[in-house]
Amino acid sequence: MLIGFWLGIALFLIVDVAQRELLHLHLPIQQSAVGYVR
Repeated sequence: MLIGFWLGIALFLIVDVAQRELLHLHLPIQQSAVGYVR
């Protein structure tokens, strides 16, 4: 049970980091697009 618990936490952290990386990659594009529109 503990192994599944830690695997769940590891998977959650990996997904969280991946989402942050995707947001980090998309934010500059959105900011430049908004700056261009303004």
